[in-house]
Amino acid sequence: MEQPLKIYYKSKILNLRCETVYQSDQITRVKVWGRNRHIVLQNNIPYLNATGKKGKVNWKLIEGEMYSDELLSVIINELERRWKQQNSMSTEY
Repeated sequence: MEQPLKIYYKSKILNLRCETVYQSDQITRVKVWGRNRHIVLQNNIPYLNATGKKGKVNWKLIEGEMYSDELLSVIINELERRWKQQNSMSTEY
Protein backbone atom coordinates (compact mmCIF):
# COMPACT_ATOMS: atom_id res chain seq x y z
CA MET A 1 0.00 0.00 0.00
CA GLU A 2 1.41 3.35 -1.06
CA GLN A 3 1.95 5.85 1.76
CA PRO A 4 3.18 9.44 1.93
CA LEU A 5 6.55 9.95 3.59
CA LYS A 6 7.42 13.47 4.77
CA ILE A 7 11.15 13.96 5.40
CA TYR A 8 12.73 17.01 7.02
CA TYR A 9 16.24 17.43 5.60
CA LYS A 10 18.47 20.52 5.78
CA SER A 11 15.58 22.89 6.53
CA LYS A 12 13.57 21.49 3.60
CA ILE A 13 10.52 19.28 3.53
CA LEU A 14 10.73 16.40 1.06
CA ASN A 15 7.40 14.85 0.14
CA LEU A 16 8.17 11.27 -0.83
CA ARG A 17 6.11 8.13 -1.27
CA CYS A 18 6.88 4.64 0.05
CA GLU A 19 5.50 1.18 -0.58
CA THR A 20 6.41 -2.35 0.51
CA VAL A 21 7.15 -4.15 -2.76
CA TYR A 22 8.28 -7.52 -1.37
CA GLN A 23 8.06 -9.32 1.93
CA SER A 24 9.17 -12.80 2.96
CA ASP A 25 9.93 -14.54 6.25
CA GLN A 26 13.42 -13.04 6.21
CA ILE A 27 13.39 -9.69 4.40
CA THR A 28 11.24 -6.73 3.46
CA ARG A 29 11.89 -4.47 0.47
CA VAL A 30 10.55 -0.94 0.50
CA LYS A 31 10.42 1.34 -2.53
CA VAL A 32 10.83 5.06 -1.80
CA TRP A 33 10.37 7.62 -4.55
CA GLY A 34 10.03 11.29 -5.21
CA ARG A 35 9.36 13.22 -8.36
CA ASN A 36 11.83 11.60 -10.73
CA ARG A 37 13.95 9.07 -8.77
CA HIS A 38 13.41 5.98 -6.70
CA ILE A 39 15.36 3.67 -4.44
CA VAL A 40 14.62 0.22 -3.05
CA LEU A 41 15.76 -0.55 0.49
CA GLN A 42 15.92 -4.00 2.05
CA ASN A 43 15.81 -4.83 5.76
CA ASN A 44 15.80 -7.91 7.98
CA ILE A 45 12.91 -6.96 10.28
CA PRO A 46 10.79 -10.08 9.52
CA TYR A 47 13.75 -12.33 10.36
CA LEU A 48 14.30 -10.56 13.69
CA ASN A 49 10.59 -10.87 14.50
CA ALA A 50 10.43 -14.55 13.55
CA THR A 51 13.49 -15.56 15.55
CA GLY A 52 12.79 -13.29 18.50
CA LYS A 53 16.30 -11.86 18.34
CA LYS A 54 16.90 -8.29 19.41
CA GLY A 55 19.68 -7.51 16.99
CA LYS A 56 20.30 -4.47 14.87
CA VAL A 57 18.11 -3.95 11.83
CA ASN A 58 20.28 -4.20 8.72
CA TRP A 59 19.39 -1.98 5.79
CA LYS A 60 20.76 -2.36 2.24
CA LEU A 61 20.31 -0.12 -0.77
CA ILE A 62 19.19 -2.64 -3.42
CA GLU A 63 18.21 -0.38 -6.30
CA GLY A 64 18.89 3.24 -7.22
CA GLU A 65 21.61 5.64 -6.13
CA MET A 66 21.91 7.95 -3.16
CA TYR A 67 24.36 10.82 -3.33
CA SER A 68 23.91 11.76 0.31
CA ASP A 69 24.50 9.25 3.09
CA GLU A 70 22.93 11.73 5.50
CA LEU A 71 19.66 11.82 3.54
CA LEU A 72 19.64 8.00 3.32
CA SER A 73 20.04 7.84 7.09
CA VAL A 74 17.12 10.26 7.61
CA ILE A 75 14.88 8.17 5.31
CA ILE A 76 15.81 4.93 7.10
CA ASN A 77 15.20 6.50 10.52
CA GLU A 78 11.74 7.65 9.43
CA LEU A 79 10.89 4.20 8.03
CA GLU A 80 12.02 2.55 11.28
CA ARG A 81 10.00 5.04 13.33
CA ARG A 82 6.88 4.22 11.31
CA TRP A 83 7.50 0.49 11.60
CA LYS A 84 7.80 0.80 15.39
CA GLN A 85 4.54 2.77 15.53
CA GLN A 86 2.70 0.19 13.43
CA ASN A 87 4.17 -2.66 15.44
CA SER A 88 3.17 -1.14 18.79
CA MET A 89 -0.34 -0.42 17.52
CA SER A 90 -0.84 -3.99 16.30
CA THR A 91 0.25 -5.47 19.66
CA GLU A 92 -2.16 -3.27 21.64
CA TYR A 93 -5.27 -4.94 20.16
